[in-house]
Amino acid sequence: MHLWQHLAWAAVAFALGIGKAIPTQAQQSRLSLPAPMPAFFVREVTSRHPHRAVCLVCRYGERPVVVVVVRRLSPRVRKWICQVDQLVHKHRAQGVRGFAMFLGKDMPYWQPRLIHLARHHKVRMPLTLPVQRNGPDQLALNPRVPVTVIFYQHRKILAQWELQQEQLGPGSLNQIRCRLRGQLGLPTEVAPVAQSPANPSPNSLPSPGC
Repeated sequence: MHLWQHLAWAAVAFALGIGKAIPTQAQQSRLSLPAPMPAFFVREVTSRHPHRAVCLVCRYGERPVVVVVVRRLSPRVRKWICQVDQLVHKHRAQGVRGFAMFLGKDMPYWQPRLIHLARHHKVRMPLTLPVQRNGPDQLALNPRVPVTVIFYQHRKILAQWELQQEQLGPGSLNQIRCRLRGQLGLPTEVAPVAQSPANPSPNSLPSPGC
């Protein structure tokens, strides 16, 4: 087959969706840790001023912060957000803060769901929407991952977990707890969990005690 015939067949295959598109370098890239935590604006949906843009990264400054990034809110995700909220609240005296950021849809969609989450599930950390609908570009968030957790301190990202629905359980929560307490210099308190594919390995820097 001549070169022009190969090229013609490739063009037809692409048009019909027969071939699989090769992802770009940007889609394949991941953060190299530690990475700078960018400052960006969000709207605190459950605050008194849900349409006011604020920078929580600026507000929390040098503190250790857990950020939960959510694309789909299922019952399992709601329960898991509650557990992360409890973890953050337990370490509030050590300066830990947290917030959840919901992507992909606008305020009319998210607001009633997040108000319900805050009121009926007693979630204390801010529930926010980024001004950029899909989050800041600098975070290189994977659009195919329903939940991403970012842990940073001194405005440096130290760990990042990309979690599928089936991974939202004790294994991933223990990893976050271990990383957080290790960074704070506290004894590690985790429940033993059997290793399985559902317990992901984080993109993370080594931490003492983990």
